[in-house]
Amino acid sequence: MQKIEWTEGFSVGVSKFDEQHKQLIGIFNQLVENLSDTPDGELANKILADMTVYAWTHFQEEERLMEEHLYPDYAEHKEQHLAYQKKVESLCIACLHLEGDLPDQLISFLRNWWMNHILEEDMKYKAFFEEKGLQ
Repeated sequence: MQKIEWTEGFSVGVSKFDEQHKQLIGIFNQLVENLSDTPDGELANKILADMTVYAWTHFQEEERLMEEHLYPDYAEHKEQHLAYQKKVESLCIACLHLEGDLPDQLISFLRNWWMNHILEEDMKYKAFFEEKGLQ
């Protein structure tokens, strides 16, 4: 599975969120490295747990700022975060029971979700927060 390489094209214009996105991508890349180089289930589970906790923290901060500034698509964005959390939870549970090729499904889901979420959904708030003077 291919890692995600951070480029300036991922920047959403809010430095705090850019740094958090970089961190999440870094955690994702650690997971990819672990599964492809030296598959260690315990280490992969720890990395995934770290990603889950960090993602939850990031989502909370993003949602707080959206709510504070009355971002018009706040409810929809929050719903996407919730859907992500539920999907990751179900994939993790399935991984514990080793159902099919779930590690690959999980990695593929995470890669696609983060790339699409940052590049499409988070980009929707870039102009909004710039207009509010947030950097």
